Amino acid sequence: SCAAGEIYPIAPWLYLQKIWLRQLVVSGFHHAWLLPTGYDYLYPYVLRWLGAHIEENVKRAEINTYLSCPTNLLKLEMGVTTFGGVSIVSTELTLSDEHRVDQIMLGSYTNLANGCSILPGSYLASETMIGNLTRISRETKSKYGEVLMGVPARTMRFQMPVTPKNQDQFEIIPFWHTCLSHYVSKCLLLSIYSFGGLVGGAIIHTILVCGLYRCRSYIHHQTVQQIIARVNQDYAQSICPFLGNTQWLIRLFRAYGAHIGENTIMPDIFSVTDYPLISIGDDVRLNVGTQIQGHSF
Repeated sequence: SCAAGEIYPIAPWLYLQKIWLRQLVVSGFHHAWLLPTGYDYLYPYVLRWLGAHIEENVKRAEINTYLSCPTNLLKLEMGVTTFGGVSIVSTELTLSDEHRVDQIMLGSYTNLANGCSILPGSYLASETMIGNLTRISRETKSKYGEVLMGVPARTMRFQMPVTPKNQDQFEIIPFWHTCLSHYVSKCLLLSIYSFGGLVGGAIIHTILVCGLYRCRSYIHHQTVQQIIARVNQDYAQSICPFLGNTQWLIRLFRAYGAHIGENTIMPDIFSVTDYPLISIGDDVRLNVGTQIQGHSF
């Protein structure tokens, strides 16, 4: 564990032991963090076991970003929600080229939107909303109910509406649902490639994923929805890395319902969401990490 305000020179043994080694282990098991479902109810228990101060009703889409930083310096109060792509920065570089760690405190019912960055020493007041791609640091001053956006974060002229404390907008998925979805999806995956081989299995897998996506609006059972999500995730991990920057990926997006022109190049499956709402012209190029979505939260 690290102490708040502790400073490490670049690449000494203490830094390697407390920061670099932790990040190496977390990044080495990158694919393992994809196994649990987003907002899994086990996340708070894992972080508490590692020394973080996590209160009740705290929800986070991913756990790997929290594991990469010293967990004993994390304090998340009741009702905090963090969405996908949030980056909890473990250290900040000082003017003397040293690494500094510090405590990160998120007030009750704070919301962190997609892609925002939280630097060491950050403190957010209760019921603060952080917008997409916003950077929060120790210099950020927040007040109750404010909305912060930008790099660096700036206070907006509007505030969050008052939300009843007993209103829960996310339903935590039971652990047995997660286990069942893993079991069914992996059995289905093994059956497909055992029956069809490598090439035939990939074709069958693609047809299955496209068909399930087309039928998703007619399926309302939570367990079935979770199994479908896991099948899609297996496809994104096993097949889609080979489709990036090729026209096969464009054809897949078209099968999903997106309207994409000719000679368009996209790096990976995560470049586009909300396929029926997306229209892209000819000769478009997207860089790695670009995401286009047709909805907001």
